[in-house]
Amino acid sequence: MNWKTGNPSGSMVHWMVVFAYATMIFLLSSKTLIRTPSFYYKNHLDKVIHFIEFGIFAVLLCRAVRRTVWATPLKVMLIAVCIATGYAISDEIHQRVVRGRSSDWKDVAADVVGAGAGVCFWRVFTATLRESREECSAR
Repeated sequence: MNWKTGNPSGSMVHWMVVFAYATMIFLLSSKTLIRTPSFYYKNHLDKVIHFIEFGIFAVLLCRAVRRTVWATPLKVMLIAVCIATGYAISDEIHQRVVRGRSSDWKDVAADVVGAGAGVCFWRVFTATLRESREECSAR
């Protein structure tokens, strides 16, 4: 797919996957935390989970944005990180009003770093896939 022409076909499906994933994040944030072992927080495993969760979210966003917006890969990545950052902030605000939950700016930081890693992964993966396809078609 050429970034100059775009390809909006199938974009609705990609956005539905993004919406479903965002809904899952919201529902998990709505649950009162059960007792967790102390090593969970002491070893920062919660930040690792935030990192992975928003890395996946950013990859899904890149796929959806790429199918919707006629933009360079860098712009797609920036749009995805901005959307993920906004959602991370709103998620922490949401957790402030859920009984038994708390919000933490460190969670937002882990989310944003995870989103950044996710878009970088997406870019490397799509570039590698494109090169592989070009090699196959050249043969």
